[in-house]
Amino acid sequence: MTFYYILYFCIPLVYGISIIITKKNNNRFFLVVMGIILATVSASRNVFIGTDTITYYNIFNWISGFNGSIKIAANQSNIEYGYLYLNRLVYYLNGSFKCLLIIVSVVTIISIMIFISLYSLNFLMSIIIFLGFTYYFMSFNISRQFLAVSLGLLAACFIKFNRKYISLALIIFASTIHTSAIAFIFLWILTKVKISKKKFLLMLGGGIVLAFPSVRILSYIMQSSERYSHFLSDTTNAKSITGILLVLGLIGVFVLLVSNFDFNHAKEFDLFMLYGMALIVIVDVLNIFFPFMGRIKYVFEPIIMVILPYTLIKAGVRRYMFVFNIILFILGIIMITKLIPNNIFYGITPYSVGFNY
Repeated sequence: MTFYYILYFCIPLVYGISIIITKKNNNRFFLVVMGIILATVSASRNVFIGTDTITYYNIFNWISGFNGSIKIAANQSNIEYGYLYLNRLVYYLNGSFKCLLIIVSVVTIISIMIFISLYSLNFLMSIIIFLGFTYYFMSFNISRQFLAVSLGLLAACFIKFNRKYISLALIIFASTIHTSAIAFIFLWILTKVKISKKKFLLMLGGGIVLAFPSVRILSYIMQSSERYSHFLSDTTNAKSITGILLVLGLIGVFVLLVSNFDFNHAKEFDLFMLYGMALIVIVDVLNIFFPFMGRIKYVFEPIIMVILPYTLIKAGVRRYMFVFNIILFILGIIMITKLIPNNIFYGITPYSVGFNY
């Protein structure tokens, strides 16, 4: 755990250095340096870091020696086509699993840093949430899903510049890496919808009412599918005290966001925050009752990295952001201490650098 604490405490150190160099509080130099550190650590990890890394290692070795078609490989492995093609491409280029891990790590971190640089109103808070609330450490485990999520977040950057078809194409591509990324289609559609506060609350209420029976029907469909039935098993203990407190905290942020939201002059940037937070809350509540929704939960929930600073600034507490950052940093220490060693879903073992495989 010592290594993870050192990595986490790099945040204030790098931020302080970046302020000295650039003379700016919110500067991209900070994101560049943190991105290099995080990508390097992720790409250099041992094959046994993260409970799923060894699985991806075995998949790479299998696909490297597999002479059949990708379609047959997909049916036999229950892995999406895009990820299998990526494995085979690396193999054909005489690459090893180390090369694949570097590609996945670098693309994931770069995409997330670009997303933060374009959407976040407080880079420091976004990075604290990314590490302290263990999203970064989860990428050591469910790296394929986090690669897809990072591409979905990159697609959101194209939404901001009104490149909607590029954004849609990127979402579709991300879903070939991990199917859960198709959930970004909801955000892609919703950011085009401008509505009043009353209509939004009515739509939100209708969405909540329809969500429970819809998810129940989805669980029945997945149960009959050999490809997706394994997702029905519990992957997160959403009914724990930590899980419930997190949901309550997210609901509080959502209420604060809606109460300070300017529906009359909202731009796509604002609508992304509003609808993104609504989806986070709905999916996290559903996850308490339907554990398999944890897979969708980790598609939307990392967006809180940019939604929280946006919400606080819109609420008029910009002058207190330093205090909020300290509070979140301390909460991050608690989260890292509590979750990483004790939760199989995070599955992060003591860190060791090098590829001994």
